[in-house]
Amino acid sequence: MSAETQQASAPLDYQTLLEIITDEKGKPIDKWEITALLETNGYRDVDAATDYKVPDLFALAELLYVYINSPAYKPKEIKVEKSNIVIRVVKNYLKGMLFAVPMIIQIVSMTIVGFGIWSSIDFTLRDATVIAFATLLALALTGGITQIIGRKGMFYLKMDENILAANITRTLYLVGLLQLLILSVAFVIINLFAKLFPSDMFMLFIAYFVLLSVFFTALAIFYMLEAYFTISLIVFSGLVFVYIFYLVLGFSIFVSQYLSLIFAIVIANAASFYRMAKLKRESKSEGFALPRPAALVYTIYPYFIYGSFYFAFIVMDRLLAWTTGDHYLPYFVWFNYPYEVGLDWALIPLIFTIALEEVFIYELGVFAYRKINEFKSLEVAYFNNHFKRVYYIAALTFLLMGILSVIFAYYIPFIFSYNEGFFKFLSVFFNKIHILVFFLASTGYIFLSWALLNCIIFFAYSRPDFAIKSIIFGTLTNFLVGMVASRAFSYYYAVLGLTIGGFVFAAVSTYYGLRFFKRYDYYYYSAY
Repeated sequence: MSAETQQASAPLDYQTLLEIITDEKGKPIDKWEITALLETNGYRDVDAATDYKVPDLFALAELLYVYINSPAYKPKEIKVEKSNIVIRVVKNYLKGMLFAVPMIIQIVSMTIVGFGIWSSIDFTLRDATVIAFATLLALALTGGITQIIGRKGMFYLKMDENILAANITRTLYLVGLLQLLILSVAFVIINLFAKLFPSDMFMLFIAYFVLLSVFFTALAIFYMLEAYFTISLIVFSGLVFVYIFYLVLGFSIFVSQYLSLIFAIVIANAASFYRMAKLKRESKSEGFALPRPAALVYTIYPYFIYGSFYFAFIVMDRLLAWTTGDHYLPYFVWFNYPYEVGLDWALIPLIFTIALEEVFIYELGVFAYRKINEFKSLEVAYFNNHFKRVYYIAALTFLLMGILSVIFAYYIPFIFSYNEGFFKFLSVFFNKIHILVFFLASTGYIFLSWALLNCIIFFAYSRPDFAIKSIIFGTLTNFLVGMVASRAFSYYYAVLGLTIGGFVFAAVSTYYGLRFFKRYDYYYYSAY
């Protein structure tokens, strides 16, 4: 219960207030701890003066301390989860896999029916170029706004401030649409003067860019809500719409995908509107005013920077590969089909390793909650060393899972190639360039998944600067190595940027991770 909620009614009596602020925190040892508990529960000096007629929180803490030894005071002790670790790990691994289900749906759709919501095996290279370019830019340029929607919205949800979560989500979503409008106008002006694409290609580009940008931004709301199954349903419904419009009704693939994206966006917005309204109805919080714009920008800009660099990292190697080649390029960017097949193939190991993040983050919280009660304050070095060992175990697990997933993914096309009638598009995998790109990209993606785990830890403990420095080094390495390799050797060596950039991202974030766990006690208690 927040201070705002309590202030809407009569002030709580001292004993009730003491029980609320010590709920699942154990019995305070002195008045200083009570003062800290008051502050972390949202109380201020002005609240103490207004509601309890004392000068400040320190004075209020002295009054509350009198009730510590009262027979009526029965603090709720810390509840430590005692569920089976195997069940927890399996449950959270499957939850982590749900995060990647939309990617799996797209990959499976392409191998079975030959098209997805914004892709098709029948696209000409000319069409594929502008659509793929629009997709990459939509991902990269919405990365910042989708990151802050997820982070800021989830922050308020974890604080049980549902009204604020709904309000900030709506505000940032509208900011994202405004950003999209500005970018679209900028692209029109640039193409008008620079003549990057002929008019028909540009119209195709701008249509996919706008629709995909809105679609990705809308889905960010469900990532914030951790509603991964809903995301999968929306993506699957989009594929069903494409199938109906394209194969049943006989529309062109472009019109079918336009209409399908529009329907998917409408479904996503309707579902998010319903979820936000439900959050407000179920909220027990009285707070509704968001921070002032300057304060809000200050709290979200690290996530915007990280999100922008992260999605730039994701698309960098493709852009470098598509802007060079072993032959003359008709336009400044040209889709290289063999490169894309290898990269999509490498998403399979990424899916298996990235699911481990959900497991480790959850188990880290459980272990920390338990160990806090097992170690005395003078044993802080043992506490930190224990979690350094846990970190090493996580690194070894990621390495082993990465190796196994690469081997498994490599043999998937060969395993299913016997059934060419059903998986009729699998033959495209059997190419030396595809295989080279697959192995190098898989390695880069495994490094990436480990680096992402580090960054999730940093964000969870309010250390975004560690994550930002790591992704900046990784992205710059990705660009420099990919630029040199693709120009000096061949276009598909742009994948070296992803591989080495992923390694640098992982190495720098691991450096900060080791620093973090070396002082885990400090970062744990100073997180908020």
